[in-house]
Amino acid sequence: MKKPRTISIREAKAHLSEMIGAAQGAYVLITRHGRPTAVLVGVEGSDALDVVQRFSKRTRKLPS
Repeated sequence: MKKPRTISIREAKAHLSEMIGAAQGAYVLITRHGRPTAVLVGVEGSDALDVVQRFSKRTRKLPS
């Protein structure tokens, strides 16, 4: 798996298609004013619920 990427909401909005592609290899952490706000997780080739469950088990804590 690739290294996760961290981007601002502004960058995510401007490059959404690219970020969706990037999320297929590693999650994309989206920040607002430098603080974690959301996570974009790709589900290509997987069941979406399985991906969410695996992700939530691995990353209980996000950086503050």
